[in-house]
Amino acid sequence: MKISIITVAYNNIEGLKATSQSVLQQTSADIEWIVVDGASKDGSADFLKAFSGADIRWVSERDGGIFDAMNKGIGMASGQYSIFMNAGDIFAEENLIEKVVTAVGDSSPDMIYGDSPGAGRRRIALQGGARSEADFIRDVHASPVHLLPDRCDLRRLRPVLQV
Repeated sequence: MKISIITVAYNNIEGLKATSQSVLQQTSADIEWIVVDGASKDGSADFLKAFSGADIRWVSERDGGIFDAMNKGIGMASGQYSIFMNAGDIFAEENLIEKVVTAVGDSSPDMIYGDSPGAGRRRIALQGGARSEADFIRDVHASPVHLLPDRCDLRRLRPVLQV
């Protein structure tokens, strides 16, 4: 299972450096890193040009804001699932993606999510209509770590795998 890690950035080279280190240290070989930079003027494009051989694709151009950049990233992604990591975000563990892939196995859930360190033990679950669609979507968007399959419609999710 390939995981696309999508990072959107604008004038945050230090954040890009931290995120790049975390992404490149992942033990899973089946990941790609997509970076959408909004034509930063802080050297971000030069920093990204230095990557060769790594499974990274990037673009540095003006966009219509963070959601436009996120949509560009989704369009560039080739993984079965995508995770959004802002510039400056880091994975809690070097083998986190590997653990997620192992936990998912062959189950193919519509969405995968988990808690991040320090975020408390809040759990999100879709249980037979016990929660309203609006509450579920709000909570999913507030969750600190979630992976969505390509072109996922949050209104039509089957039960979710929480890792």
